[in-house]
Amino acid sequence: MARQNERAPADPADGPIAEFGYELRQLRQKGGYSYAELARRTYYSRAALHAADHGYQLPTVEVVKAYVGACDSKADVKAFVEHRDRIAAGLKAAASPPEAVQPATPWWHGQPLPDPTTCSTKQLYVEGLKMLRELSGLSYNRIYKITVERNYHPTLRQSSWHRATNGGDPNKLPPKPNVTSFLKAIDLPDEQQKAWLDQWVALYRGYAQLPTPRWAALSTAGHTIVGRTPPPPMETIRDWQMTDHGEWIEIRQEEAPGLSLLRPPRHILTAVTWLLILLILFGLVLAAA
Repeated sequence: MARQNERAPADPADGPIAEFGYELRQLRQKGGYSYAELARRTYYSRAALHAADHGYQLPTVEVVKAYVGACDSKADVKAFVEHRDRIAAGLKAAASPPEAVQPATPWWHGQPLPDPTTCSTKQLYVEGLKMLRELSGLSYNRIYKITVERNYHPTLRQSSWHRATNGGDPNKLPPKPNVTSFLKAIDLPDEQQKAWLDQWVALYRGYAQLPTPRWAALSTAGHTIVGRTPPPPMETIRDWQMTDHGEWIEIRQEEAPGLSLLRPPRHILTAVTWLLILLILFGLVLAAA
């Protein structure tokens, strides 16, 4: 007879733990073992064995191994342990809230991008597109697949786009639809896409303006594009110009505004010099007298 303080076994329909306890209980009853006898065979207390098969809490792996092994049945101890572990994993997953999926950081976030307005020639424009591709980390083949997946028109085949930006006619722009698909495929921000397309139109129609020739070269993977960087106030400004062969040469130097503040104009220096000379002569005359 069951003791009055013992709870009745949980209904197997109450959940996976109750069902697992029912399976253990059926194993014990089939072997004809009492809790007292299992306790002697497993060295676990009667209360622990009672809690294991009544389906109110999930027993530990050690208790499951001892319980199933002590029943002297052909039951697979490993199968019971795996069943117990699956229940534990399910309970853990249900108890923990799902992790929020963090959006991936765009490739262009936090790094300087080439300025399309500095691409004042068709050759520089193509170099700028090459730099954008390198910064994005996408291969020509991947860009082609993106244009196909997103149903862009036209699709940028690897061979044609590679030929357009590597060794093509330096005085020929890639077709505007191709540039549009390219800029979309690398996920460039909308305002940047507009700036690059506006510069394409300016170059195509011949009214692109040459920028102020004070530059610093920004390089990536061996390709150079120009970018505007203001010089420090106390350094000399160097003006550079690109030759027809794509090389930069220094054409002149200009004194920075900070240096000019430390040096007075020439006419003031001349006046001060003559004044000092007169004072020295006057001093000599007084000394001779």
